[in-house]
This record gives sequence, C-alpha cells and structure tokens, in this order.
Amino acid sequence: MNPTPSTGAARPAADTADATSGSVRQVVLGEDGRVQLREGAAPGPCGPTEVLLAPLRLGICGSDMHVLRRAHPFISPPVVTGHECAARVVATGSEVTACASGDMVVVNPLLTCGACDRCRAERANLCSSAKVLGFAVPGAARDRFALDQRYCHRVPDGVPAARAVLAEPLAVGWHAVGRAAGGLGRVLIIGGGPVGLAVLHAARAAARNTSPR
Repeated sequence: MNPTPSTGAARPAADTADATSGSVRQVVLGEDGRVQLREGAAPGPCGPTEVLLAPLRLGICGSDMHVLRRAHPFISPPVVTGHECAARVVATGSEVTACASGDMVVVNPLLTCGACDRCRAERANLCSSAKVLGFAVPGAARDRFALDQRYCHRVPDGVPAARAVLAEPLAVGWHAVGRAAGGLGRVLIIGGGPVGLAVLHAARAAARNTSPR
C-alpha cells in the first residue's frame, strides 16, 4: 500500500496540565552550546490520522552532539532535539488504526512526503523532501507532540521503554546488513559504537538466518 501523502511534520501538543497556558516544555540544543529547557507553543487537537504522544525514553545520538557543537554539516542550533523515542499514546485522531490510547510506540523519525516516486515505490528513505525529527523539524524531546500514525509503530507487550527506544539505531544496523549484496561472508565492522554493535547483532542474526532478539 502506498503511503498517504502528508507533510508528516511532528507538532508539539498540549499537555493537559498546560492546556490553559498553551505551552509545552521542550529540550533545545542552544546557540550557546548548552542544552536548554524552553517553553514551546502547543497546538490544538490531533488531526484525523495523528497520534498524540508523551515520550517515555529518548536516546542521545552522536549526531545530536554534532549539532550542539556546531559540527553537523546540515543543521545548526537552536533545534528541539530527539529522534530516538519510545512514547505512550495519549490520544488518537478519528481515523487512526495503527495504535490506541495507552499503547507504547516507537517513532520513525524520517518524515517523508508520501507522494513522490520513491515514496510510492516503498523507498521512502530516499524521499527528496524527507526531514528528520530533531534536525530539520522539532524533535520528540517535548512533554507532548503529535505525529501522523504512519510514523508510529506499536511496541509488543512486555518490552520495556528502555529497550524499545533502541529501535531506531538498531534499524540502522539492520538496514546496513540488508544492503549486503549476495549475502554475508566475513564481515569487518569499523567502529564499536551503538550503530556498529547494531550491525554486529544484525550480521550474526543474518548468518543464522533468524531474526535478532
């Protein structure tokens, strides 16, 4: 099924306690090289296909540190951070089927147009107008934010948020191994950070022809 065309941008959404003030707290990578807690605007209710989320766990990526230190090639502060996120569903729009209130979900931070040839060919990672949460658009480090349901993936029961939040970096490793033409032989992994370890885990699983656990 082709994705529904949408701008897909995440929106901060009103926390119940802050509904009258119209603001949410958000973590900002500041121009002064410091991590700051600021207030941001809170929009109205979710649209029909949107999900209102309350973050449970956030990951800090090396690319976030690059932004903070003004070493990122594309993005400069200030920016609301957060692209690795496990969150609780607070509310859903009238047409949402991917999850329900109370569910835990992980977030796909790559926001795509859903309409270009690459998106329609299920190669949305190559969308020419793609934007990433926490970089080109405000990220998940907010009290509440709303996101289209197609970026929300329900976490199976029994998986804690501290593990679920690793879904995004693990997906990077899984994708890298999946791109190996002709299967895997001997593998050299340069770098033993989170993504390198994710590649190792995925490569071992591929060698066993099983899914990683």
